[in-house]
Amino acid sequence: MPSYFGPNFSLAEVPDIHADNAFSEAVKGVDGIAHVAASLDMSPDPTIIDRTVKSTIGLLEAASKEPTVKRVVLTSSANACLDQIAGTPYKITAESYNVGSIEKSKQAWNGEDPMRRGKIIYAASKTLSEMKAFEWVRDNKPSFIFNTVIPNFNMGAPVAPDKLGFGSNSAILAALLRDQSSLLALFGSEWYVHVGDNALLHLGALTVEDVQNERLFAFAGRFSWGAVLEIIRRRFPEKEGSLPAVHEAAIDIGEVENHRSVEVLQKLGKDGFKSLEFAVVDLRGYHCR
Repeated sequence: MPSYFGPNFSLAEVPDIHADNAFSEAVKGVDGIAHVAASLDMSPDPTIIDRTVKSTIGLLEAASKEPTVKRVVLTSSANACLDQIAGTPYKITAESYNVGSIEKSKQAWNGEDPMRRGKIIYAASKTLSEMKAFEWVRDNKPSFIFNTVIPNFNMGAPVAPDKLGFGSNSAILAALLRDQSSLLALFGSEWYVHVGDNALLHLGALTVEDVQNERLFAFAGRFSWGAVLEIIRRRFPEKEGSLPAVHEAAIDIGEVENHRSVEVLQKLGKDGFKSLEFAVVDLRGYHCR
């Protein structure tokens, strides 16, 4: 980053984003803030929910005390809208919140299937933190503009995997290509977004004048793993013999009101969301290097 941005780039360490006054120093002198950090280990620990909310509100409080801050953007999640189930109709709008995940997180847990429990905790933490953030903004009326960006399944080439590894969704395709298709039971057919479009929506939420107090959905379109493999077979025919067979009982049939996000991308000079083929080739092409 320093080699690309030069003196315009600097780092400010936040050792513990859940600590009191965690962001007080980091926000000094900044114009815009994008809060993208989250616990993604899918731990079944329910204290993650309160800690996530505390971190989010702590950032808003710190930003409200810094007069230079003009905008704050929170990265939310599709999990904050509802539980997407392939084959089941649904519709996501700006009013959609996954309150069911909050109720599920309060139910007693028998210790079985910690990954599934962890997904419930994660969904509840993202739902409650976004709801509480908008509530805090309404109640406190800070001088900055607040928006959220809500991504679904990110696809695209990872940045600096030699230093950061293949984390998050980039690791899932890598696992699929190693014929570890059992992982797909946790990530079925849903909506995708290219990481570049996701980043641009964050930029739009920070800079586009008429984007105020909004939830921008980073949902480009539906995908299935069968469609992903079809693209790989067609664009990388030399890999045909190494690709696994994937059986999907159902595919996503939900609807998402993403027209506002398309408008924001167009304001930033794009035609709209990148295609599934572009996203898959970008990520698969990286693994073929």
